[in-house]
Amino acid sequence: QIEGDEEVHDNHYMKTKLYMKYVDIFHHTEDQDIIEDVVQRVKIVLNTLQLIDRGCSKLMGKYLMVLVECQQKVLMTKKRTGNISLHDLQQAIKELTRVKLTAMRMLSQYVLL
Repeated sequence: QIEGDEEVHDNHYMKTKLYMKYVDIFHHTEDQDIIEDVVQRVKIVLNTLQLIDRGCSKLMGKYLMVLVECQQKVLMTKKRTGNISLHDLQQAIKELTRVKLTAMRMLSQYVLL
């Protein structure tokens, strides 16, 4: 119901909290449609977090890691069905590895350069 409300924009507190809870609950599922929905919602959460705090926060790292994990699931599904070329697969894996390293730096208790 909150998603259909025109007065509640993507960065609204309640919508962001709702998306965060949705992502926390469903990011471990294997259902492809739900995973793709989680990817879209976690991107909105990350965008909102970036607007609030431009630094490297642990919360941002947590949701960045969730994004990477879900994108890996989508990528592996595409690989199984043959909907991605070898070159595109390699490029996507490189990008996901780079983003995962960034997320791990954010989640680390140590300062890494």
